[in-house]
Amino acid sequence: MTLLRYWPQMICCSNPRCARGCTSGMYPHGPYFYGDAMLNGSLRRVYLGKSPEAWSQKNKTPLPSAAAPPPPQPTRKNKTTTPKPPKPVQPPKPRSTPNKTTTPAQNKTTTPAPTPESARMKAASAFLASKPTAKDALRWLNIDRPDKDLIRKAYRTLAGTAHPDKGGTTIEMQALNTAKDLLTRWTK
Repeated sequence: MTLLRYWPQMICCSNPRCARGCTSGMYPHGPYFYGDAMLNGSLRRVYLGKSPEAWSQKNKTPLPSAAAPPPPQPTRKNKTTTPKPPKPVQPPKPRSTPNKTTTPAQNKTTTPAPTPESARMKAASAFLASKPTAKDALRWLNIDRPDKDLIRKAYRTLAGTAHPDKGGTTIEMQALNTAKDLLTRWTK
C-alpha cells in the first residue's frame, strides 16, 4: 500500500449530548487524518487515525513529504432537462344513449354500496359530534366493563385498524382516543 497524500479533517458528531458541544459547529472533534492510497492497483480512501505517524509505523508505509489539502468534494451537477410537451387535451366522451331494446331497470344508475371504512368513519364522526358518555365509550371499544387492562387491550387492538398509517382515518383515531381517555378518567 502506497500512501499518496493525507489531510486532517475536523468532524462534528451531531450528538445532542456531546460534551464538547460540537452540535453548534464551534468545537468539532479531531483532527482525524484521512488519505488516498494505492492498494492492489486501485485508489482507496483510508482512515489514518489521529496521528498519521502512528499509522505509518503500524503499516510500515512511509508518509508523503507534507500533508496535502483535502480533495475537493464532488458536487451535484444541475441537470438541465428539456421541458416536456403538454399533454393533448382530449374532448369529453359523449354520453351513450340507451338502446330502445333495454329496459328502464337496466339504464338505472346504481350508487355503490357503502364500504365498511366509510361506515366506520360516519360512526366515528357521529360519536365525536355527540357528547359521549361512558356507556358510549364502552360500546365504541367493544368491552363490557371499564377495567384498565381491558381498555388498554381494546384500544391497542382497535388502533391497529383505526390509525391513519394502518389504513384508518384521523376521525376514527380521534374517536378511539376520546373513548379511551373518557374511560381512563372514569376508572380513576
